[in-house]
Amino acid sequence: MVAHAGSQAQSILSEQLVTEQLIRMPVSEQKMSSQYEGSPYLYDTFMTSILSMEGNGRFKLPMRYNMYRDIIEVKHRGREMQILPNDLIHNIKINEHTLVIGDYELEKKKTRGFLFLLDSGEVSLLEKKNITFEEWRPARAQEAGPRSATFKASLDNFFIRSKNKITPITSLKELANLFPHHRSQVADYIKMHKIKLKEAKLVELFQYFNTTWSQASSQPKS
Repeated sequence: MVAHAGSQAQSILSEQLVTEQLIRMPVSEQKMSSQYEGSPYLYDTFMTSILSMEGNGRFKLPMRYNMYRDIIEVKHRGREMQILPNDLIHNIKINEHTLVIGDYELEKKKTRGFLFLLDSGEVSLLEKKNITFEEWRPARAQEAGPRSATFKASLDNFFIRSKNKITPITSLKELANLFPHHRSQVADYIKMHKIKLKEAKLVELFQYFNTTWSQASSQPKS
């Protein structure tokens, strides 16, 4: 009975923590006009997703990820709210995607935001999916009509996370240097397997490293 009461109290406390510390004001006041092409979202519709907190709290909530604004929109208690990056969050799973919180630097600008976790192990591969927005503009000379406001996918950014430090991957040469104890092996693998700064090829490299070299380096020497 005491254990049940303790578990119930912990559940109530966790729900209060999520409500007070994570879920913020409604997004309705900040919604953009629906008159645009493309989409700022990973998925346009709200999907039942899992929010895992640091510790053991897990919650199922209808969510969608606004990649343009870098926020999670969530339906909570009958209202559309938002979740901003917070240290209390371990990860958020939306369909087959896993989002984690990261502090990173791009173009000399420090940012805290959501990043896609593509592979994890001794080193992790993270991705920032970028969306740009082009405003509506009237037709120019010799154009048939005005240009619609449009969301467009832009070039993605990739990062390596090692020992809780997140570093942008700016080139294949720099990528090899980010593996100081396996620089030559990584460089050879990149050349042999024609690795590019593309999601599928980088996942291939990281999966190979995390299942082969990192395990070999952790083996006790005889």
